[in-house]
Amino acid sequence: MLLSQNQISMIGNTTGNLLNNGDSSKSPDILVLKAVEGQLLNNVYIIGDNGAALGRHSASNDMVISESFVSRRHCEIKFVPGDEDADSKFYLRDIGSTTGTFVMVRQEVLLKSNMMFQMGLSEFKIVTTSKRNMIEL
Repeated sequence: MLLSQNQISMIGNTTGNLLNNGDSSKSPDILVLKAVEGQLLNNVYIIGDNGAALGRHSASNDMVISESFVSRRHCEIKFVPGDEDADSKFYLRDIGSTTGTFVMVRQEVLLKSNMMFQMGLSEFKIVTTSKRNMIEL
């Protein structure tokens, strides 16, 4: 399936990541969210090393989901850089939402490829990738 340009959003310093292709690291430093259910169906969000805030309120979030079951500030995705001993990681953390994130889990969750999470009626599939793999796409 081809996506039109307006269905792809880059969040959290992804441009810098994509332009810096000299890094041969296989550690994930780009997170891709694909909406598979809800009002954002088929939209793709590319999240870089600044992470992202998600919620209903446009002034305080990087990714806005205008649904009544989504809190104003619902959750955040945090990037933790790796080093020689550990890979980079992305975490999802509910930040006090009323309805919860990721099937009512409220603690921080390590995000891995092919995981799914839900906010309100919207559901997202996760893909983690590296700078090098993103360039090759």
